[in-house]
Amino acid sequence: MARWNPVRAAHWILVAGAILLGDSAGHVQAGTRPAIQSPGDAETITILLRTTLVALHQANLSGNYTVLRDISAPGFQAKNSAADLSMIFASLRHQKIDLSTVVLLEPNFSPPPSIDDQNMLRLTGTLPTRPAPVAYDLLFQPVNGLWRVFGISLRPLPAGETPVAAAPAAAAKQQPQQKAAPKR
Repeated sequence: MARWNPVRAAHWILVAGAILLGDSAGHVQAGTRPAIQSPGDAETITILLRTTLVALHQANLSGNYTVLRDISAPGFQAKNSAADLSMIFASLRHQKIDLSTVVLLEPNFSPPPSIDDQNMLRLTGTLPTRPAPVAYDLLFQPVNGLWRVFGISLRPLPAGETPVAAAPAAAAKQQPQQKAAPKR
């Protein structure tokens, strides 16, 4: 019997998440709304968070950020080259934070997921990853019926700060964030 491989499992969850976020046949129709109609769709939101962080993890492992960039919203792609993303996430990559475990971890959303006036979905909170828990702040834009990354910020929490109690905005002054987003 083969051993369980978290990277391989993360890959399949990423594929499954991409299929789940389209229509039931896996197709995307122009002008359709994304699968998440409200911030209360907890299962789909958790899959979106996990698949995005697994894509970042795979980019950190390989040093190749083209897929992360290519699955992002057009505005994100226009402002961030693969080389830019490599530089932005270099510190996180060197800290060897294992994001593959996000497929097993329950996220702590703080505040709850929300859709703003510009129809952007924001996911903010923490995950108890190892060797350090991380705070995340992700922004998604609907593009042809799918939620696509528009902004991503991820940073390890300072020693002693717990994943449940922490919120990225409150701790941002203590430690620089790894952040990629379109410049406005």
